[in-house]
Amino acid sequence: MNAGKALVDQAHWLLHEIEVQSTDSCTGLRIVLADDSSDMRQLLKGILENMGAEIIGEAVDGQQAITMAAQYRPDIICLDVEMPIVSGIDALAKIHASHPSIKAVMVANRADLNTAVRAITLGACGYILKPYKPDQLEAALCKVIRYKRKQLLVART
Repeated sequence: MNAGKALVDQAHWLLHEIEVQSTDSCTGLRIVLADDSSDMRQLLKGILENMGAEIIGEAVDGQQAITMAAQYRPDIICLDVEMPIVSGIDALAKIHASHPSIKAVMVANRADLNTAVRAITLGACGYILKPYKPDQLEAALCKVIRYKRKQLLVART
């Protein structure tokens, strides 16, 4: 299978799979939210806190997201694709280059395969569409949690 086809398949999987395993939990996860809309940040924060996550920072643009990622070293950063000053995609590239252990979940207003493929190529582990649906948000984060746990197990062996 060629690399382009693999990326498209992975993007398709991230955009459409919503299977949730009940053993996954956000309890103890430290998350930074980055979205220029305070309403969207508050909605996402409420859902994540109800899932047991700790929101350790809120950024209003991509530059703040980069700074908070370096300062707080969250487990996960949720990045809006379209933000002022530095876009979420550009912030992802900088964060992943400096701190590859921080897992990124991209947040977008629309399902755009090219953006999803670019985000995956740059290191994103999830892609969530607005408006937030708690079950889809939980499913995307559960995937990231499983991925993060696998990394921790490999690192400990």
